[in-house]
Amino acid sequence: MARRKRKFKYDYTPIIGDSKSMREVFELMDKVIETDLSVLIQGESGTGKELIAKAIHKNSHRKDKPFISENCGAVPETLLESELFGYERGAFTGAQKSKEGLFELAHGGSIFLDEIGNMSVGMQQRLLRVLAEGEIRRVGGKSITKIDVRVIAASNANLREMVRKKEFREDLFYRLNVIVVNLPPLRKRKGDIETLLRHFLKLAARRLGREEGSFSIDDEAITVMKKFPWPGNVRELENAVYRMVALCGDRITIESLGDKFEPYVQKLKKTKDVTRTSLEDMLADTERREIKKALNEADHNSAEAAKILGISKGSLEERMDRLGMMV
Repeated sequence: MARRKRKFKYDYTPIIGDSKSMREVFELMDKVIETDLSVLIQGESGTGKELIAKAIHKNSHRKDKPFISENCGAVPETLLESELFGYERGAFTGAQKSKEGLFELAHGGSIFLDEIGNMSVGMQQRLLRVLAEGEIRRVGGKSITKIDVRVIAASNANLREMVRKKEFREDLFYRLNVIVVNLPPLRKRKGDIETLLRHFLKLAARRLGREEGSFSIDDEAITVMKKFPWPGNVRELENAVYRMVALCGDRITIESLGDKFEPYVQKLKKTKDVTRTSLEDMLADTERREIKKALNEADHNSAEAAKILGISKGSLEERMDRLGMMV
């Protein structure tokens, strides 16, 4: 997410954001990085939770050790256990040799567990042991392995509500809930949208082997995109920019935004029409006042009034006719 004035202790590139809500996130991260506690990142899908996790790791004393990422919602429970904790030879059909799990591979570094709310209760119990004891046991194994790993978890679900519904272990929740980073949705940080747009346009040019600045976007298109709610957040915005670049050419305009933006394009056009009408009415009222003032000074002699206004008598009569004034 942007290139900001460096007001923070650590470097959060490539995270883009200078809105108040994002500055608060960076200020919290400055403090989080200097601890070794577990971190829970909460936010809607597409808000950039993994970017935050990577920034925490990159700036911490663990930066030279591995950063391992696993999406708990994308792996079946039977595979997730062996993925995270590893397995011994013969632990299950096909386990012809022992294999280290992700926790062992992350030793000394950090492990990022995305969508942790999708983890089964049984897996939650095993994770709790890692957090409480700092040790793991491989699937099919008997020996205990001590590990030194910082756990950074993320969820787009409300874990506290899941605890209330008994869908998530309360003891694990409190182990993870020591430090919470809440990422705002894009609709609540609209001040960052223009910066993000221009950032993604630069990335698009780089990916396509074009010069920086090859792609641009109209101010009106930016206005429309600021009004759009972006349910898919930054990820949706990024994909929208790449689609527009592919379909619209070098310059993105409101005419080329696409169907889902149409209601916002029409609203902008109506606002412009109202503004234009209001301005025209205001100018007409001003013109009427000046003409009436000149006519009063000239005792309603149109030739004298025209001289006062610095225009010809014919021009004055033409303007009065256009403004609906008696000539």
